[in-house]
Amino acid sequence: MMNCYSCDTPLKPETLICTSCGMRQISYRPYIIYPTPEDDRIATDQVEDEAVSDAPTLALPNVSSNEGTVARSGEADIAAYSTIATQVVSPSQIPDSEEVELEDLPTLATPAIGQSSPAQVSGREERDLRELPTLALPSIHSAEVMHPPQKSDLEDEMLEDLPRSNSKRVLLILGNIGLSLLVVSLIGLIIFFLSLKNPFTNGVASGPTVVPVSTAQYGPSGQLVKESAGNTLVDPQLSTQIDNNYNPTQPATTFTTQQEIYIVFGIESQGLPGTIKAIWYLDRSPINTALFAHAPENTIGYFSTVYTTPGQGAVELYWCATSNCTDAQLAQIVTFTVSAEADPTPNPTVG
Repeated sequence: MMNCYSCDTPLKPETLICTSCGMRQISYRPYIIYPTPEDDRIATDQVEDEAVSDAPTLALPNVSSNEGTVARSGEADIAAYSTIATQVVSPSQIPDSEEVELEDLPTLATPAIGQSSPAQVSGREERDLRELPTLALPSIHSAEVMHPPQKSDLEDEMLEDLPRSNSKRVLLILGNIGLSLLVVSLIGLIIFFLSLKNPFTNGVASGPTVVPVSTAQYGPSGQLVKESAGNTLVDPQLSTQIDNNYNPTQPATTFTTQQEIYIVFGIESQGLPGTIKAIWYLDRSPINTALFAHAPENTIGYFSTVYTTPGQGAVELYWCATSNCTDAQLAQIVTFTVSAEADPTPNPTVG
């Protein structure tokens, strides 16, 4: 099946004249010559030369003229003629009925093998081509060098301030840490010196076991230690001797029976009068009780007693706001040890 070159009406292959528009038809199946590799060019050229010598010469009309028009007008004519010009026709493929009609066709100059026939362009088409805008393609040798984007002054200032802000932050953190360590060290030194503070002038190398108010809640009597009373009667110490200013001269924590035991303490009553009471214990049993009235100008006081039985001793100090100590509050608890007195060595007998 084939179509008319003018009106595209379907026709039989052997039809020479279109039954619709009356246009003369050309029916043949040409050979298309394809380029081959260079190493096969010689053999291929021989075959092509023989085919060209046996093929009839076809002449196509000029596109710009009206003579011998057998195809569709316009751009389709140019494409069709260009295709026919690059093909070689074999006479063996042309039917006998069409050979007569080929004589009436204009002669077409066949291009050389391996070349294409340039398409004929009309004056109007040439003018249209000249009016097309020219596209400037970049040259490989004249390509522009791509530079990285330049940073603005504001970005430079921000980048310069970034390490400064980080360094300031680090210095601030280090300063806070150093200040905290300094404060902790000062507090530790103050606590250390306060722990060494002695209300008495001669100092004490060692002292009795004093139960702190914060850890010992109850004394041998079962009374609860009061913090306010503990802040009034402070720094209790045991000794075997005291001087005229009530300062302990022989501090100790272990005593013997029949030995005088002194307990000396400081008084911080904030200028208020009151009463101070002491209760002595042996193995958690009371053996002696004493009290005296406190004058606001006094800042030191003491009690004393003698143990006749060895054992674990203790003394409780009470602060009272009344004279008979009905409102007594436990202030301090001090523990110690009482051992038996050593037997004296007998004098040797002289005979």
